[in-house]
Amino acid sequence: MKIKGKGALFALVFLCIVFNSATIAHAVIPQLLGPLSALVSILPQILVVVGIAVVAVFKPSTYRMLIYHIRESASRHKAIAAILAIVIVGGVAVFAYQALQPAHPSIKTAVGVRPTVQATISSTSQSTWSAFRGGITRTGHLDELPGPMSAESVWTFKETGPMMVDFSASPAVAGDRVYIASAQGSIFSTGGAVYCLDANSGDVRWQYPSPIQIFSSPTVVGGRVYVGEGFHQDTNCHLYCLNASDGSPIWTFQTASHVESSPFVSQGKVYFGAGEDGVYCVDALEGKEIWHYPSIHVDMSPAVWEGTAYFGSGYGEYRIYAVDANTGEE
Repeated sequence: MKIKGKGALFALVFLCIVFNSATIAHAVIPQLLGPLSALVSILPQILVVVGIAVVAVFKPSTYRMLIYHIRESASRHKAIAAILAIVIVGGVAVFAYQALQPAHPSIKTAVGVRPTVQATISSTSQSTWSAFRGGITRTGHLDELPGPMSAESVWTFKETGPMMVDFSASPAVAGDRVYIASAQGSIFSTGGAVYCLDANSGDVRWQYPSPIQIFSSPTVVGGRVYVGEGFHQDTNCHLYCLNASDGSPIWTFQTASHVESSPFVSQGKVYFGAGEDGVYCVDALEGKEIWHYPSIHVDMSPAVWEGTAYFGSGYGEYRIYAVDANTGEE
């Protein structure tokens, strides 16, 4: 087999770069989370395996010829030889660094907290998280306590396994529990889940799986968790009502489109956008439809104030709507 010196150099540099880039695959932005993104994320590992398999079938004489051409080409092109040496040394150094790093925890990592840091969240704290970021003011907190004075980590949570997990939804903090939803994707399937974590330790209290990815942020009212499922391309999605204690389903409400919207719960009613299916108001106890405002695309979380529901459309005609919170009349 005859191999030109320049071609051999470029081939070897390419293999070194690919091998150096074959690191642990991480989740990607929500728009790409799915079979295609999962395949792209493991593409470096696939290329490495293919490259090794191709090299393995070469005869010993081919290697000798390759080394000969590399040596001859390097003697004529010292700059290329220097770049090649840098790439090889850099690749070996990065590989050694990654090999010496400690393994990631399977579920969570609990980090010790200094005695001067008040990290414990009481179970007697406010247990209602009625809207996106907590309430009508969207502050992200329900008490008047100051935020953390340092960036010291108390605990982290990471789901592991064959699927990539994307936590794009905002968490809901109610009492001593944290509720958060995820979108999950692999080469062969996608899905989602709602997690309930201990706010003080990060331990998983319960987990509720969904066949569709979830980007809706949960709301927690009256011992119940309300959360939607679906993304732009999804149809026939649901709003879920789960038991906040154990994650068991209480009722589901189906829509013709997706429910990226975070529900707003007020006076026994749940208000939420359903993508191309408009806005719904359903009974918080039984999940029965009260009114439906159709023919607009709404992904935002509605807001209810003094008997009026407000929401906006980000597709088609860009408008803000104000309707009667009890009847849905504009």
